[in-house]
Amino acid sequence: MSSPLMSSLIFSSLVQFFQVIVNDLKIPGHGTSVTEAQLVLSNNAYNWLKCGTEYVDGRYHASVVVTVNGWSDWSLVPLEKPPSPFRLRVKREREAIHVEYGEGENGPFKIMRLAYLPLVKKTRTIMVGIMCASPNEESDGFDVIFDQLNITKHS
Repeated sequence: MSSPLMSSLIFSSLVQFFQVIVNDLKIPGHGTSVTEAQLVLSNNAYNWLKCGTEYVDGRYHASVVVTVNGWSDWSLVPLEKPPSPFRLRVKREREAIHVEYGEGENGPFKIMRLAYLPLVKKTRTIMVGIMCASPNEESDGFDVIFDQLNITKHS
């Protein structure tokens, strides 16, 4: 994270590395399968979205958590096998966030969520970044690779 635009931030218990983006954006990217590897879009501590993979109840899932005005909901899609790689395609258009996921190198992208994420500033800025967690006390940690993470302004 050598870019001067990248920073570290803590919102409550959500830790992320982020870059501030103005206007709409597209985020095609890859992540590896771990306890939790997530892409995060955030306006503030009360309005954010994270999406990626989570290992829950003995199996891997595509996951999206949306928090609006401090209230969260969680969406899970069970995956047939540990995805390698797990791919995300995220697009923001105004207050709508489109989340798609793909399994493997060439698996088709599938829509997982169309979510509302309010704009809290007239500047339309949003913070975009990555976060990982392994809350299991028995965990020895894990390695994560975010490959081909590409954040672009959507025109």
